[in-house]
Amino acid sequence: MTALEPTRKRQRIYFSGGYWWLSDPERDRNFRLDPEIAQCGWNVSRLCENLGLGKRTFSRMVDEGLGVSSKRWLREIRITAACHLLREECKIEVVAQALGFRHLSDFTREFKKMVGVSPSRYMKAELSRSTGYRPAS
Repeated sequence: MTALEPTRKRQRIYFSGGYWWLSDPERDRNFRLDPEIAQCGWNVSRLCENLGLGKRTFSRMVDEGLGVSSKRWLREIRITAACHLLREECKIEVVAQALGFRHLSDFTREFKKMVGVSPSRYMKAELSRSTGYRPAS
């Protein structure tokens, strides 16, 4: 490409207004990703298939735009969603099921790996932080 050629706008993923979006300048559209992410079961391959994107193209967009792998990005937003639900005092089993984990142990392991504490400990800490409650030692 020479200096005189126009720069081609590329597809990109971004966060705005509390939602994840896919910007597609060639089709002149912005597409909200959140419903697609949940519908695909938090699976990168299925998400790409639903969006009509190649897995490599999608991975490149996430890496260039967000600086992480597409798999890591989905894990992070999945656990962020779990944190929000747990703060609302949803039952841990319900959260795990709502976010597509097949087993409670899978959810607990992934949550602890990403957050550093178990979901139950996280809930207790959030409850005590929001209410000022301090359990007796």
